[in-house]
Amino acid sequence: MKRLAYVPVLALLFLGCTNTGFLGFIATTGYVDKHISTTREETDARLAETSNDVNKVKSDVETLNSLKSTLQSLIGDIERNKESTQELKTLTAQLSSRLDSIPQETLQTLVQILQDYLGRKNPTAPSKSN
Repeated sequence: MKRLAYVPVLALLFLGCTNTGFLGFIATTGYVDKHISTTREETDARLAETSNDVNKVKSDVETLNSLKSTLQSLIGDIERNKESTQELKTLTAQLSSRLDSIPQETLQTLVQILQDYLGRKNPTAPSKSN
């Protein structure tokens, strides 16, 4: 008999809970839908933020690749300049040794010919401009 007395109380309590959401641990369909909607919005916002971050990283990678290409080109130019400089040093040393073997009179004659060609009369006098 005592059990039958609890049945109407439980029935009223159950009906009250489903209509008003009285008990917090019972989730209604509306609550679940609202929670899912909120979660979906948060997830979409995070996904958009992550997508923006990924696009920024891709842009940075493209910029870095461009800079890398430019640097590699510059390094190649520097290496070619080093090789050219070394060649010029070698040629200068060879020219110096060959000039040392030419008699002094021959060098003076060459200087005179060059000065005459350039229009200078006196090799020791400075040329006049204007």
